[in-house]
Amino acid sequence: MPEIHQYVDRQLTSLIAMLDGLVVNVDKMQENVARLGDLVYAEDIMMFLADRLGKQTAHEILFEVAQRSIDQQTDFLTDLMANAAVTKVTSLSELKTVASFEKTTVAIPTLIAHVLEKEVG
Repeated sequence: MPEIHQYVDRQLTSLIAMLDGLVVNVDKMQENVARLGDLVYAEDIMMFLADRLGKQTAHEILFEVAQRSIDQQTDFLTDLMANAAVTKVTSLSELKTVASFEKTTVAIPTLIAHVLEKEVG
């Protein structure tokens, strides 16, 4: 128990030091999200496709398509739908649902409550 207390104390001290100097630049964050477009949701899309294609296949496809989209400055979801394996298992409208700002941000309070419920309750 004393070791756990020391570990938690050190972690909290480090967290406080990091957060103390944290400056959130909302405009820059919005600019980055706009610049990346749907690439921001690549992880969500990868997990969605992993259920349908397998984790390794989904990862390989997402990596290749993301690199191409970045290099050629093209639309990520359009490039993704150009992949035959992807079009066999999903539609553009499904991908747009997965790559949804509202879906992601609405889920955050629910996820936090779920974690706290598990920890506290």
